[in-house]
Amino acid sequence: MKKKSFVLNKTLYDLFPGQEELGEIAEEKFNKLGQFDFNFYFLKRSLDSINQAKFFQKDISKSRRDNWYKKFGGIRIFRDSFRVRPFGELNSSFYDWLALGERSTQSPAAVSRKYQWRTRPYNVAGNVHISRIFNLELQDKSSREGLQENETYNLLREVLLKIIKVFEDDRSTIAYNLDVLHTKNNKIQEAINKANKILEQEEKEKEEQLKREKEGKKQKEKKEKTKEQIEEEYEYFKKGYESFKKDKEDYVNKEARLQSLASTGILFTSFAHELAAIRNDLDSQIPFLRKYINKLNIDFSSYKQYENPLYWAGQIESTDEIIKQWYDFVLNKINRKKLFSKEQSLITYLNSLTSSWKKLIEGNQIEIILTHSVDEENFKFSEIEFNSIFDNLIVNSVDAFSRFGFNGDKKIEINITDNDDKYIVEYKDSGPGLINAYKDSPYKILEFNESSKLNKEGEQEGTGVGMYIVKNTINEYKGTLKIYPGYNGFEITIEIPK
Repeated sequence: MKKKSFVLNKTLYDLFPGQEELGEIAEEKFNKLGQFDFNFYFLKRSLDSINQAKFFQKDISKSRRDNWYKKFGGIRIFRDSFRVRPFGELNSSFYDWLALGERSTQSPAAVSRKYQWRTRPYNVAGNVHISRIFNLELQDKSSREGLQENETYNLLREVLLKIIKVFEDDRSTIAYNLDVLHTKNNKIQEAINKANKILEQEEKEKEEQLKREKEGKKQKEKKEKTKEQIEEEYEYFKKGYESFKKDKEDYVNKEARLQSLASTGILFTSFAHELAAIRNDLDSQIPFLRKYINKLNIDFSSYKQYENPLYWAGQIESTDEIIKQWYDFVLNKINRKKLFSKEQSLITYLNSLTSSWKKLIEGNQIEIILTHSVDEENFKFSEIEFNSIFDNLIVNSVDAFSRFGFNGDKKIEINITDNDDKYIVEYKDSGPGLINAYKDSPYKILEFNESSKLNKEGEQEGTGVGMYIVKNTINEYKGTLKIYPGYNGFEITIEIPK
């Protein structure tokens, strides 16, 4: 097969979703970094027969690759063609200066897990070429060992990791499709089903034997299995176990992130009583304060505003009102009764949901409009599960309205229609829509650990699980979703069977 090369063009704004909206702030930060060259190589150091067959991997000489890696392994830095030590030096603390090992530990997914696999430090090699002319902010340490760990140095690390992630996503996407093909060709699902049937048959036979023992009947003579039957069953269980093991690795990785988020909810639930007491105190504090200020019989009308205690009492009361709304919102969400599925009206639920959100966001001039053309019929669902859909969508819209440079109307519209067998939810907002990095691949926002939310310093602060939870919850209800990557707001359609 003839070797081919491919060119993939990406800007720094493509690599850092959300930065483009920061305008001159992001541009100034990137300009400080300056231009540099980065050559990156990935190499397998070992093979196993199953993956070699599954992913069509060529044979390699492990000893030759190990020897090569000892000489050229690691990500190294060169300034004006001179090596900057100790970056990428084996057996030094700066061998893995990009912390690839830590990344792979946090996301130990198999290569067939699209967008989740992370390369390990001992599988990569490469060179970063900088210069004293173009990279003024990358200064040597006074000891001449390494670079000063300033803001630009940290940005260089982030850019390199983003470039490596492009490779990781590309490789894991290919591996994912090859894994699907392997599963199909090797009839793994069929093997799992047959293995389950064998177990069910074994269980049935045991029950029959016990029943006969209780009734005092003679035991049925068990027919011995042939060698061929045993080998065939072994293959079924082997394939089933491999599939189960792969799914479990993926589950453990995602569960760890979700458990950390669930801990926050548990914390709120544990102190729900105390929170309710604090919220009730807010109702009485300012009225008491006003009462005793008025007892002083002082005319504050001639006082300057900042000297007037009644003015400050009003300001505190306004802030308390916002805090009370948030207390009510959170305390309402963690009600245990809402965890369980029950027959209820979808329209009544959405009316309650949108009403609670209106109180929270009306101060930001955000309007929520709920329309529907369906009957008030009951439908079985869990409020907490449906909250995870609509709360995440609304939170993302509110966040988009506050995105740098957006000055338009702030409107969220939810429209419910139905047909004989399903509800159709059309959700859209009038915000800036998906950021440019997701215009061509809008469904990537549904992937685990995918986020473009940034803080004021331009650092990622999103959890990366919001839209992933939306997708999974809809899947649990055997529903579907469609994203419309337009330039005038964000729009998604959800269909859920009745």
